[in-house]
Amino acid sequence: MSRAADRRGGGGRVRERSGLDRSVWALLGLGLLIRAVLLPTAGYGPDVAFWKSLLTYTHVFGVQDVYAMETPLQPYPPLFVYLLWGLGHLYTLFFSPDDGSLLTVFVKAPAVAGDLLAALLLARFALRRAGAETLAPLKAAGLLVLHPVLIWISAHWGQVDVLHAAIAAGAWGAALSGTPVLAGILLALGVLMKPQGLIVLPAAVALLLARSGSRGLLRAVAAGTAIFALLLVPFLVAGHARALVDLYAGAAARYPYLSVYAFNPWWIVSLLAGGGRDAALIPDDGGIGALATPRFLGAVLFLAATVWIAARLALRAGAGTFTDARGWRLLTLQWFAFFLLPTHVHERYLVPALLSLAPAVILEPRWVKPYLLLSLCILLNVIYVFPGAPWLLWAARILSGEGVLVALVLSGLALLLVRAEIREGAGDG
Repeated sequence: MSRAADRRGGGGRVRERSGLDRSVWALLGLGLLIRAVLLPTAGYGPDVAFWKSLLTYTHVFGVQDVYAMETPLQPYPPLFVYLLWGLGHLYTLFFSPDDGSLLTVFVKAPAVAGDLLAALLLARFALRRAGAETLAPLKAAGLLVLHPVLIWISAHWGQVDVLHAAIAAGAWGAALSGTPVLAGILLALGVLMKPQGLIVLPAAVALLLARSGSRGLLRAVAAGTAIFALLLVPFLVAGHARALVDLYAGAAARYPYLSVYAFNPWWIVSLLAGGGRDAALIPDDGGIGALATPRFLGAVLFLAATVWIAARLALRAGAGTFTDARGWRLLTLQWFAFFLLPTHVHERYLVPALLSLAPAVILEPRWVKPYLLLSLCILLNVIYVFPGAPWLLWAARILSGEGVLVALVLSGLALLLVRAEIREGAGDG
């Protein structure tokens, strides 16, 4: 077996087949049908109302002055603005602007499309990489298209976390496969979709350097910079450069709390300080003795984890013993670090880990149980925040131990990923 084939996972043979089975397309259709039932629901009021206002504003006035809008919510980056602008034009071609329920469907549609596209790409990944397992594409699609967290967040809540998560996963796959230009383009699009796209940049740079060399990294940077600059032109010409800088620089400062309902160690600290679902959020600028604020401590811990992950990739991802499954696990660990270590984290910020760990599950089935446990933890966290029904809220509160049990389990899963990386790294030589 060649070294390139060896990298693709747990030593599995790469299969070449003509296309996906009809059962995969049927499963994707079922996933769409399930989401179609939830699309007309009101969703989370402030988010959906904000998407509608952005769509209406950009349709009437264009995208260039969108950052001059006064809004109680954090503005979204340019790529999502372009997306809503296009949907606004499509909507008004066929429907009345006064049809609020139909407009709700339209603003939720991008996230639903992201769910289905991510499932389709994962099925194709399994088709090429899962050896002799004929049902692998169907199972892979099912991991995402029937995932209750994605269904709940995209079709019911109306949030768009899957979009930047799918773009980041695509960029990671491109970097692993040695296609730096595509990786650079997707990394830029991820940052332009949500500020969280910045989280994977250090690890992605390290992976590109290890897999594609300095020339490949420069090509990725050039391609990403070109896309970034091209899409920013209307906003820069309109004089909103400062607003764009503030959008990214102030993303964390907008929510200066220990935890914005994310079940992580800071949530436990928040509960001990008198916070909780039915109490005020606890600020993260209070001192811990004479040492530092939680905000500073969390930032240092996150920076240390990010540097460690990037260093592992830079030094080891080019080795013949470094498998793609290991690369996907390190990306997952980066998302875990972002969720568990800094303050001001929201409950949905671990959703990208569902997309990054799924390829590792396909390549190394031993990660199925951790994946299912991760899925349950995220589900309990998002239902705790946006339950939809009183009994669901109480179920989430009890099963999650008011978030404490989930925080401990997620911390344990992160340590499991660290342990696996250290043990496998010992054989790199």
